Amino acid sequence: MGVTIKDIAKLANVSHTTVSRALNNSPLIKEKTKKKILDIANTLNYIPDYHAKNLVLQKSHTIGLFFTSMANGTSPSFLADSIR
Repeated sequence: MGVTIKDIAKLANVSHTTVSRALNNSPLIKEKTKKKILDIANTLNYIPDYHAKNLVLQKSHTIGLFFTSMANGTSPSFLADSIR
């Protein structure tokens, strides 16, 4: 498992809420604190977990395509054209 905001919070001696706000560029966080948190995140090669964020936001940014028949009456590029 990778680095979490709780790991960053522990090193920065702040709450995980403060880390989250700093990483999301909230105006509620002082610039000095934000810089400290971003420096720690960069040092630890922090990568946000977009799946976790999507759960919190209740958005998946996923589109589903359903096809009833791929064999009858479709051109070879039908699937690629549909996705595009």
